[in-house]
Amino acid sequence: MNNGVLIPTFRQEEYANRLVELMQNDNLRTELQKNSFASIQRFYPKNIIPQWIRQFERLPFSR
Repeated sequence: MNNGVLIPTFRQEEYANRLVELMQNDNLRTELQKNSFASIQRFYPKNIIPQWIRQFERLPFSR
């Protein structure tokens, strides 16, 4: 899922170019926004708490 842009460290010109691209490209900005929202949903409590519970139930002292 494409929800952001990774830029290597100290690549200031590349960073500036990508910022300009995001400021000028409404479609790209909207797509990244939608994808980001979809990506964070997997960390909502209703989704993550059952995963934690399953992990705790696998521990030897929980049986």
